[in-house]
Amino acid sequence: MSLLVTVGDLVTDLIIKVAADEIDPVSDTPAVIERHRGGSAANVAVVSARLGRPARFVGNLGRDEAGRALVAELESLGIEAVGPSVERGVTIAVLVGADGSRRFLTDRGTEAPWPRADPAWIANGGRVHLTGYALANDYSASTVLELAAQAKAAGMAISLDPSSVSVIDAFGQQRFAELLAEVCPDVVLPNEDEADLVLEAALRIGALVVQTNGARSTEVFWPDGNGALVPVDPVEVLDTTGAGDAFAAGFLASYDRDGHVLAAVAAGHEASRRVVGGVGASAWEHGSDD
Repeated sequence: MSLLVTVGDLVTDLIIKVAADEIDPVSDTPAVIERHRGGSAANVAVVSARLGRPARFVGNLGRDEAGRALVAELESLGIEAVGPSVERGVTIAVLVGADGSRRFLTDRGTEAPWPRADPAWIANGGRVHLTGYALANDYSASTVLELAAQAKAAGMAISLDPSSVSVIDAFGQQRFAELLAEVCPDVVLPNEDEADLVLEAALRIGALVVQTNGARSTEVFWPDGNGALVPVDPVEVLDTTGAGDAFAAGFLASYDRDGHVLAAVAAGHEASRRVVGGVGASAWEHGSDD
């Protein structure tokens, strides 16, 4: 299976699972707090590796204790971690409600402009998977665009996860559409809210759009106007952190292997299912094929 190169964040997730329906503003609220590896691009790389696909992560690598531990975790799974070295990595507090919903508090750590893109970062890759976080970040955008250009010149496929509505809104919907046109991914993987902002722009450039909708059917949009709905099997959900990233990894592994879109969606659903039964993006339900 071809090497997947993911570009974006490697972060420490503090998962705060709140037992009550609401946080008490004046007293203690019972919660379970756990530390996990996170970051959308890193999550995609990890699930890809667990599915047997070679993966490389490109992004800021913290020199602090937490950052070194994160890199060691990736390397233990056979994932090469490359990119700029920074003093302190990113930490995200993920507040998980009793219903599995999530809210995020982000400490961006040490941010500095990325250096020029190193062709070695994508060497021997079959696909580069970009995140909106990296593409729309002033510190990394020019380097990510340069990597995308190198990937296209090398004949590699490119996919994009828009990351979040807040990223698109802060950057500007029109500017983000222009970035899409410049990167020209063959696959775009938004959730329902993100699709409201990027669907038309993605279809204009000829991308296949695969829109996840949580527990509801995943929607597939081909640029020729055709579409399909793929049902999601019922599953017990403990925490949805990393579910979309797992879907992306499962979908891309299957799609890049045989090109069958609907089968790839089903593979994405299965990968996501194996994450949501545990806490944090590092959760994984092992199967007989692992």
